[in-house]
Amino acid sequence: MPLTYEPTWWSIVFPLDMYAVVGMYLGRADDLLIVEWIGRAWLRGALTARTLVLLAMLHARFTTGTRGGTGRDAGSAPCRVRRQPMAIRVFQ
Repeated sequence: MPLTYEPTWWSIVFPLDMYAVVGMYLGRADDLLIVEWIGRAWLRGALTARTLVLLAMLHARFTTGTRGGTGRDAGSAPCRVRRQPMAIRVFQ
């Protein structure tokens, strides 16, 4: 099963970064060295994950000609959605 880039990977990577930073700041604020150490270790893992997602995104963009997991060719016309005007109701 090949692993392909999906834009939703960023929603996984972002919380990893935030947990790492929060852990480091909490450790510093409460003088808890172990919590700060865990935050620093978590930051290394989060930066590794962020780098891997960035590389996967660039690889998907420049090698396959598609924008991530959408499967749409880069040369195809964008999908146009026709919007219907919204009806505004005035209550009396």
